[in-house]
Amino acid sequence: MEKRAVRRRLILLSVAFAASMPWSAQAAIYKYGCLGRLGDQQIIFDDTALYIVKTGGHGSKPRKFSVDNFSGAIAAAKASKDLDAMYEPADAGVLDETMKFTRKEDEIRRVTLSEKSSRRLSHRHRVICWRDEDTDIYRKIYRYEREHEPARDITMQCYEYQLSTKGGHEGCD
Repeated sequence: MEKRAVRRRLILLSVAFAASMPWSAQAAIYKYGCLGRLGDQQIIFDDTALYIVKTGGHGSKPRKFSVDNFSGAIAAAKASKDLDAMYEPADAGVLDETMKFTRKEDEIRRVTLSEKSSRRLSHRHRVICWRDEDTDIYRKIYRYEREHEPARDITMQCYEYQLSTKGGHEGCD
């Protein structure tokens, strides 16, 4: 009985100490992105833009989808001479069930992606200097609607990356 009382007091003291600590207000990091092929076009988007690149039907598929491969695909799309169009997210946010992208110069021109299905292929969790790092890889099927084109389904490989705040802990130097 006495051990339980001591344990409870230690737990209460720990909770009181943690509640009185000044927590740092550092923002977490959240990123996402998807890529897929639709006919002779490669569709790539992340939290900043959606790119449509003409491939002529000969574009190569990545051997294994990873965040590093995706970063390279975004850089290649931005620099590509075959870049057909670039759209900006209408609503900044998260990898959502319905996402709308518009052209900066003409907001009537838009792309809408509506998620039909999603399957998580992998999940990785690590703790880095008291911060939680989570990376998820998905295969998603979206209903792709672009301006005056007929709606079609597109299968995309997607990632979602989150790095939490430090939660009041000092950094690792």
